Amino acid sequence: MTDAPKGSPARGPAGGRLLLTPGPVAVASSVRQAVSRTDLGHREWVTRRCLAEVRRKLAALCGGADQYTSVLLTGSGTAALEAVLCSVPPTDAELLIVSNGRFGDRLEQIAAVHRLRYTTLRLPVGRAVDPAAVQQALDARPTITHVAMVHHETSLGVLNPVPAIARIVRAAGHEFIVDGISSIGAEQLDLARDPVDWLVGSANKCIEALAGLSFVCARPERFESLAAVGPRSFYLDLHQHYLAQQRNDAPLFTPAVQLLLALDEALALALDEGVLPRSARYAAHSERVRVGLARRGLRLLVPAPDRSSSVTAFEVPPPLTAATLCDAMSAAGVVIYPASSVGREAAIVATMGQLTTEDVDHFFLVLDETLAALAPSGVRHDAGRLEAGVY
Repeated sequence: MTDAPKGSPARGPAGGRLLLTPGPVAVASSVRQAVSRTDLGHREWVTRRCLAEVRRKLAALCGGADQYTSVLLTGSGTAALEAVLCSVPPTDAELLIVSNGRFGDRLEQIAAVHRLRYTTLRLPVGRAVDPAAVQQALDARPTITHVAMVHHETSLGVLNPVPAIARIVRAAGHEFIVDGISSIGAEQLDLARDPVDWLVGSANKCIEALAGLSFVCARPERFESLAAVGPRSFYLDLHQHYLAQQRNDAPLFTPAVQLLLALDEALALALDEGVLPRSARYAAHSERVRVGLARRGLRLLVPAPDRSSSVTAFEVPPPLTAATLCDAMSAAGVVIYPASSVGREAAIVATMGQLTTEDVDHFFLVLDETLAALAPSGVRHDAGRLEAGVY
């Protein structure tokens, strides 16, 4: 199945805005309706039961089942990343940050703010991380204790081989922190199989919930061990959040209660669909995007083996800028983003969320109209045509 699951349209019959972004994404109508289901206090038993259920479902979606647990935070994925980086490494730890794009660099920025001891392995942007390079970095620096990297580098749509790198990190005896914010729910990563110690995620990407909640998945004993590290943040103290949620089924601070209801519904849909079918759905739409872009002579920036199932980066034809193209398309109701981490004008198209084949076709209709309107005299653009069901 390549279209959005039956009975859960992303937009109303009038169409509405089309989000082709790596979060927020178009969500099922039942997820959107969950927000207005009822008013709840955050200390009520209904909310506490929902929190416990969401934590269980998150661990299951990440492949952890009963051996792992999760801690929920109110905030974007960056909040959960910062909670891990300021709570997990002890003061005498040394962190290896593996970066091949903007969001790998974000890990470095967080580490710098908290004055962690770290070194950065900076690898080519737009290419998947080579596990051998990580092995070499670890061999060259035996003082490393922790490794952190991004699974899906959405700045260009690169999927890094985290399972293979996880085995290298585990063999070296280090703790492995993974930013799975844009991969959990649609890319293959299984905590029961892949030795990741700390997995960070967000509600509003491949889980297809609403923005504003993030989480951390790990074994309970990992969370318990944070007592020996001590707090370095008040709001983002991961150990205190764990104690409140694990022992009392209660949030440490007032959470976004209505978003919790939406996340619970989205997780039920995600578990029902399954990670592999959802990945296949995203990938089918992405292939349609990539074929259509190529037919228009728009160059893709990431080689096929390194691409994720849900994000495609393409070069914006000169003399246009990515900002000009994206702003014009947004004004026409189709939202894509300028690409980052690349020294040229480029944009990204994401097929996360409740999308249909007709949505992808509508993207190309608006793209063609926008390019034709923006192209200056003498600049040629070949608009593709729908042939045999594929642009």
